[in-house]
Amino acid sequence: MAFERRYYAGGATATTLPSSMSSTDTTFTIISDTGWPGSPGNNFYVVIDRDTAAEEKILCASNSGTTVAVASSGRGKDGTTAVQHSQNATVEVCITAQDGDEANQLAYLLGNMAKGSLAVGQGSATIAAELAVGTDGYVLAADSTKTAGAKWESLLSAIEALFTADRQVLVGTGSGTGELQDLQAAMAAAGAAWTTYTPTLGGTGWALGNGTLVGYYRQVDAKTVAIKVLLTTGSTTTVGTATPTVTMPSGVTPDANLPSQYLRMTYVLAGTGAFPGMAQTASGSSALTLFASSAANPEYQSITSNSVTPTTGTACAVDGIVATA
Repeated sequence: MAFERRYYAGGATATTLPSSMSSTDTTFTIISDTGWPGSPGNNFYVVIDRDTAAEEKILCASNSGTTVAVASSGRGKDGTTAVQHSQNATVEVCITAQDGDEANQLAYLLGNMAKGSLAVGQGSATIAAELAVGTDGYVLAADSTKTAGAKWESLLSAIEALFTADRQVLVGTGSGTGELQDLQAAMAAAGAAWTTYTPTLGGTGWALGNGTLVGYYRQVDAKTVAIKVLLTTGSTTTVGTATPTVTMPSGVTPDANLPSQYLRMTYVLAGTGAFPGMAQTASGSSALTLFASSAANPEYQSITSNSVTPTTGTACAVDGIVATA
């Protein structure tokens, strides 16, 4: 069934045909157009000879005064047949079984969905579908590969997806000029692929234990490297007494002309939520120093501070670019 927007005119008066109408006519005239739609921009239904053997529902496009234009393939709708109608046949603007059925489908869907489920659009001319509630603590994410076009996933997975978010970077174009380009497009144009590397966790007293630490990098141009790092604490990870650091890829040295550079970081504090953070470079250093915020303290601070101290399952997702020497 095709779902479409139709127009309804509650004040349209019932009228009659001033002359007969054939079974193939695509326009017809009425005696009175008081309250009729005119040119509403959406089709509307009329019924001629209601409750008689000649009853016919017709889908109409508009009326210009007393002249009514039938919509394409509009004759004999809603289970009726296109037939001839005599002079003085009654004509009324009406609703159809299709109107009631579409409304009932939506009411049935919304009235019987499980607690926490969502109605998700399925595209043009298709009624919404139910997306069952996800696991506690999961978040909703778009996914065009899924039938519903969306899915529930862990917050950590959603944060990992941020690594592919588009951003712009200044790329040299020769002769001392440059231009802003989309980061992903610039890397693709340069033929650069993501390469994995193994960062090292540093900082006084920090030990990874059974946590995980993975890194990726991609050369944007001769002087720019894209880096992303994901640190997830485990049950045996030891939280140190100093701000933690993670190393950048081998051979990546920040530009000494820039005292510090800052990469975006999302800090997912287990059992609490996700908060903004940052990873900071230092001139001559191959490590990134990690800072985070929290609900208790929105200012960036050491991850060893009480309000942001990580627990098992806490994640630091770093994503950004570094200008190199």
